[in-house]
Amino acid sequence: GNQGKHVWSKLGRMASRPRTLARWTVGDKRSTQKCDPYEQGGKPLDKEEAKQLRDTVPDWNLDEDCLRLSREFRFNDGQSALAFLPYVTNISTNDGHMPEEIRAFPGPEAPRVELTLHTPALGGLSYNDFLLALKLSSTIEAVGSVAR
Repeated sequence: GNQGKHVWSKLGRMASRPRTLARWTVGDKRSTQKCDPYEQGGKPLDKEEAKQLRDTVPDWNLDEDCLRLSREFRFNDGQSALAFLPYVTNISTNDGHMPEEIRAFPGPEAPRVELTLHTPALGGLSYNDFLLALKLSSTIEAVGSVAR
């Protein structure tokens, strides 16, 4: 009921605040584009660019080869961990860009959700992976159910 409206109103307020990134800002034309890996010439981001973009999503980790971006979201309880999954689904579906892997651990010890981002069509990372990471991080900040 009202709880959903409250979360979405928080998201709406937050979306109106610009966040500066290396190449785009949430709310500008690029942030509303759908996934098109061929805009990068069919090639993944190189290691240097991936490392630079990684600084825009500080809670996310690059793998050693800079081909995957991952994050572990820790929650106060299992219910909050499971409640985060529809947000992941909705944002990913709206962007047309899905995480490579979603793992949920709602048990009583260390409830968490682990996400891995990767663009299979490129065999590496795309701008869309970093944009999706930013949107998911912003969403979790707005929802506020992450363990501190």
